[in-house]
Amino acid sequence: MKIEVTDGILALANEARSLRDFINDELPKLKARYRDEKDHLDKHHDGFEMGDAIQSFNIKLSYQSFSGTYGSSNSYSDFCPDNAIMGKYFLRYLNKHTSEIFNEMADMMIDDAKSKQKEAIDELDNLKEKMIKIMEL
Repeated sequence: MKIEVTDGILALANEARSLRDFINDELPKLKARYRDEKDHLDKHHDGFEMGDAIQSFNIKLSYQSFSGTYGSSNSYSDFCPDNAIMGKYFLRYLNKHTSEIFNEMADMMIDDAKSKQKEAIDELDNLKEKMIKIMEL
């Protein structure tokens, strides 16, 4: 039985809920515990980092802007900044806006899940019809 759309919607909704719970509830509590000298939590770090030694999630990210002209297969980069400088300030920006970024990501996941709701209901209705036919035998 294939219910790929329904499974996808459930995965998106669960991921969005988990992301919101973490960024809005769990992370502030961890930060408060870390600041509390009476608490035994003596290590905590959160934030975006460069490199592969990331514990929570790791994605490879690049920004592209290139152009080419008609009749030529060549293309050229429109923007060639210093990667070390750009990386430093991009990370600072990401870390400054982590809550907004993660909450917006969760909103996008929920929106995507909602947009597929009719397709999932159709998928389940089709599965239900198949089950009814099987039971009529």
